[in-house]
Amino acid sequence: MPKVVFNGITYYKKGSGYYQCAPTDKRLREGVERRLHRAVWVYHNGKIPKGMHVHHIDGNKDNNDISNLTLLSAKEHMGLHNTSERLTKWWHSEKGKRANKRGIKNARAWHSSEEGHKWHSEHQKQSIKKMVVEEICLECGKTFTTFKDKRHQTMCRKCRDKLLKRELRKQNPEKYRKQYQCILRRNHF
Repeated sequence: MPKVVFNGITYYKKGSGYYQCAPTDKRLREGVERRLHRAVWVYHNGKIPKGMHVHHIDGNKDNNDISNLTLLSAKEHMGLHNTSERLTKWWHSEKGKRANKRGIKNARAWHSSEEGHKWHSEHQKQSIKKMVVEEICLECGKTFTTFKDKRHQTMCRKCRDKLLKRELRKQNPEKYRKQYQCILRRNHF
């Protein structure tokens, strides 16, 4: 495992590509930076302001020379690195595929749990609230609630049913009579 000694502290190369030191109690108390590139920046320029990142200018995490380091805001730093491309590569890697399988297995368990049912119930209520709108019926002029889709925004249910009955009666009087008789029989029982 590659290692670098800087300022009396040994930094080891990790799987992420960055050099890191072990976080001992003494280092934590003294506020020693765990990553080498950050420690180099602090040594030469002082404390790193909150929300700022130390960036490797040439993209090489092995090159921790101060001339290769610059300070960027988190937003600028993320803009330089195409995170969506990296995530796509990771999901298609073996490690990503294994994580996805574990996630699916865990998701099934969570969705069938009481907590999952409760979350979905609340989520559905919030979604429906966003979709419901109040409209004025073009036939009767009364206010009614409907969903945002364009199919049923012109008439209330009562007027729409009347219109459909009229259309059915015009198109096929015999079929209308049979359906209407069935409805009457059901209501009498």
